[in-house]
Amino acid sequence: MDMPSRMTLTKDQIEQFGDRGVLRLDGLLDGGAVTAAQEFVRRGVERMGVLAENRWDFSQLDALPAYKANSRLAKTIGYSRSFAAVMADAQPLAEALAGAALVPMLDRPTFLASTPRPGPWALPHNVWHLDLPKAQDKHGVPGVQVFAMLESLGPGGGGTVVLAGSHP
Repeated sequence: MDMPSRMTLTKDQIEQFGDRGVLRLDGLLDGGAVTAAQEFVRRGVERMGVLAENRWDFSQLDALPAYKANSRLAKTIGYSRSFAAVMADAQPLAEALAGAALVPMLDRPTFLASTPRPGPWALPHNVWHLDLPKAQDKHGVPGVQVFAMLESLGPGGGGTVVLAGSHP
């Protein structure tokens, strides 16, 4: 994608990414694309019974292990072209962070559903992994993974855990 981004990165943001391996970019996502993606997701979770009258209720998934609950939710929701529209500005910014051209691993963005789990939160110990191919250049950035949140999340809200500083 050689499309210009609506946002440019500052030197400080690029340095923060290099130091911590994670960077939050508020205002990156196109509001219309986010609204379309939210509506698509909401229709899917309403079909599943997880959302009714604008209230989220994940209790029907509580008995399942987290990976099965998340998989069931994602499969029910399915895929929409609106997800690609949400990520339209990500490629040039990811390349700016990597300092090089990047080749996407997939032909379209993947929808990840992460449900909140009952009980106290604990740091997961058995699911840590990298979603990047093995780097050919051991000195460069192996890749950049972009997460776009379609809803605001509070503590315990089910978001993906990213461990800042774990990338080197």
